[in-house]
Amino acid sequence: NWFRRFPVKTQNHPLSNLWTQIMVEHFHLDEFLTGGATIALTILLSVAIQHWIKQRVGKQTLESFHEVGGYYMSAVGTLYAVILGLVVVDATNRFNDARLHLENEANSLMEIYALSEKMPEPYRDSIRDTIRLYTAETLGEGWRMMALGQVDQDGLTLFRQLMKEIREIEPVTENQKALYGSMLTSFINAGESRRGRLNFAVYDIPNVEWFSLIVGGIITIAFTMFFSIEHLIG
Repeated sequence: NWFRRFPVKTQNHPLSNLWTQIMVEHFHLDEFLTGGATIALTILLSVAIQHWIKQRVGKQTLESFHEVGGYYMSAVGTLYAVILGLVVVDATNRFNDARLHLENEANSLMEIYALSEKMPEPYRDSIRDTIRLYTAETLGEGWRMMALGQVDQDGLTLFRQLMKEIREIEPVTENQKALYGSMLTSFINAGESRRGRLNFAVYDIPNVEWFSLIVGGIITIAFTMFFSIEHLIG
């Protein structure tokens, strides 16, 4: 969420705190309706400002800027397109890395679940029950907390419980001893993938990139104000 990057200092007033909470928890530019409404509002506002400038300055004055303004517009637009492309590529790569961590965590938990079948009876059922609870918690509350950039403490507790249950296993047969080593390896992989997934959950675009995108967008739109169109429609 973009608003987490720039905390606003508000007075201790119920309405101010409520408004801040709503913006942080519910305003997501990556959602279809929110992003689409923001883009539409920006376009309408830009067209309205351009029409106002045309009325105030005059068509002939604006037309005198076309030749020189066109070169500046081309340079600024190209530079902004490069910056925007780099940000999109970076965000896409991070999304793919986060998905890879999630898949590795799920695969490791499946391996532990399968290997637990060969473990002694007191440990087998408890490990499987904990994995079921952890999976349900992660897909439910864990997902919601990640969207807010926070860590689900109940999920962390269940993961630590799983670690304790695996650590307490005492293999009896040679087959169980061999499989126990594989189970430990799978748990370590699950822990590393979980940490990687949570790290990406709290990741936001750096402030310098947000600054470049916002300022670059404002400058690009500002240059369009130096151009005049005879008829907006037709």
